[in-house]
Amino acid sequence: MHKAVWKMICVVALLFCVSRVSFADPPVVPEKILETYGFLTAQSLEKNPCTFKLTLDQTRFIEIMPRLIETGMLGNGESLQFANQHFAGMETGWSVSMMSALVQQTYRLNPKIDRCTFEGRILVPDDYGHTQDKLAYTFDFDRTLYKRIDWDRMEARNLMKVAKRFHFSDWVKQEMSKESR
Repeated sequence: MHKAVWKMICVVALLFCVSRVSFADPPVVPEKILETYGFLTAQSLEKNPCTFKLTLDQTRFIEIMPRLIETGMLGNGESLQFANQHFAGMETGWSVSMMSALVQQTYRLNPKIDRCTFEGRILVPDDYGHTQDKLAYTFDFDRTLYKRIDWDRMEARNLMKVAKRFHFSDWVKQEMSKESR
């Protein structure tokens, strides 16, 4: 990818992925930006509660991880060696950071929505070359909580603390447990 385009994409994504970013009135995260960083979305805003799925393609994440580390988008001072040893943690953290921006965007752009269930998923290639869709985390949100948050100051990683019923899947827990050994 041309360096100027990559830099532009990095700047836009930094608006949403750095933990001290201002979410007060961010622009809409375009699908093209999400795809560039390995994400796909699916939503059903008409349902009550609405549903929103953010899926990270692990293969794409592996491809772009060195650049994400280089630009500081995966934390401060993380090395590629560390990232490769803590893969599930890195990709889940990356997903939660993006999800934080998308939660805010969902409520800001859809004023009639009250309750919503959010899912983070990861597409994982297996040993036979097939892709498996793995649940990484889930949580619930409502408009009262959305209004309570100071989006200009909230750190993206705190989404796990403030969201209702935030839960890591058994698969992610198992993968992170393997990484900590």
